[in-house]
Amino acid sequence: MIGIVGGVGPYAGVDVLKNIFDNTIAHNDQDYIDTVLSSKSSKIRDRTAFLMHEISENPAYNISKIILELEYSGVKVVGIPCNTAHSERIFSVILQELEKHQSQIKVVHMINETIQFVKNHYPKFKNIGVLSTNGTYKTKLYSNALLKKNLTPILVEEDIQKKYEHSAIYDSEYGIKSKSN
Repeated sequence: MIGIVGGVGPYAGVDVLKNIFDNTIAHNDQDYIDTVLSSKSSKIRDRTAFLMHEISENPAYNISKIILELEYSGVKVVGIPCNTAHSERIFSVILQELEKHQSQIKVVHMINETIQFVKNHYPKFKNIGVLSTNGTYKTKLYSNALLKKNLTPILVEEDIQKKYEHSAIYDSEYGIKSKSN
């Protein structure tokens, strides 16, 4: 069974679930992969705010609790559809918490999987554009991972990042996190 930690961009979890269903070859209801989506936005603090030192509570603790709940329900592999949640300061704590509870669940590392997909399907591409939140930008989450795989990250200048990219995600009037449609 596949688990999805939703609520980290609530529609991101729904989108992952839809993609799983859309890419399942099924002839009837029973052919679909068993999945569990746990969307608990109110329990998971903002990842970017944590990485930018605007809040002190690491969202990793509640994310790991949700993962343990998913494991208890029978999930064997889980994904977290949030780039920023894969930053070292968050993701390493998630793994530590799961180990502390002797969890056997496999947690997919979205950044590593994304980069491996690019390398497998687009081997000629060496320069990779990155659009992200300020937290992902500042922690060089994609940049460092791309460089480890001999790929060159292409980023906008910091003022453009703050003014346009981050705003496209977080602005209360038009950002993707502010809209439910």
